[in-house]
Amino acid sequence: MGIIKGSITIIMNSSGNYQAQMPENNLDVIGIAPLGYNGSPIYNAPPIVGIYLDASNIAYFPMPFTQGSSQRKYSPIHIKLKGNILNLYVPFSNQAFGGLTIFYGIPDGNEIEIEDLKGVAFMYQNTSTTSSASGTLSINFPSGNVKLRGIYVMGISASGQISFNSGAGNMITIPFSINPDPMDLPDNIYPLNLSSATTLNINYNINYNSNGNASLFGIIYYE
Repeated sequence: MGIIKGSITIIMNSSGNYQAQMPENNLDVIGIAPLGYNGSPIYNAPPIVGIYLDASNIAYFPMPFTQGSSQRKYSPIHIKLKGNILNLYVPFSNQAFGGLTIFYGIPDGNEIEIEDLKGVAFMYQNTSTTSSASGTLSINFPSGNVKLRGIYVMGISASGQISFNSGAGNMITIPFSINPDPMDLPDNIYPLNLSSATTLNINYNINYNSNGNASLFGIIYYE
């Protein structure tokens, strides 16, 4: 990993847009990790966080949702800033107070370039306390005929599987489980090399829990 010069923190307690103000212009962000706050510091973050690439494209990455996941330093993500503002987006409600620690410094070239995380985030919550759920989610891309580069999927208080048509009568089925370690990017991204129209249909099967909050979260990466 690169050399850390400093860090900032930002609190995120609901879905929506956020701005992180860096102490200098044109810094290199080299890693992002959770930082929660609920009266005292706890280990918590939104499950998925976005960084604006332009007006219509967002780069997404997962974060450990609760202290139930292990934390090994940070997710090595490189962002070359223009100016001193980092524009972020939380697509789904946190369900808890949380935030991020954003590290800046000198990259070593092994970080994931933020442009390579361009994607679309999706989620589904099974609110039933007694039965599993299945159905189809329609994922919409900003433009048609995109190339799918990978998919990330995780469960929060949930497990199950997703599947989608990969062309010529072939299907891809991917299981998801509770609390994988999102800090393992890119190892937890399933690599793809597929073409897609503007809409991709994803089938899901998800279990239930007594709280009615079994949740599926995912990101489809494209170019």
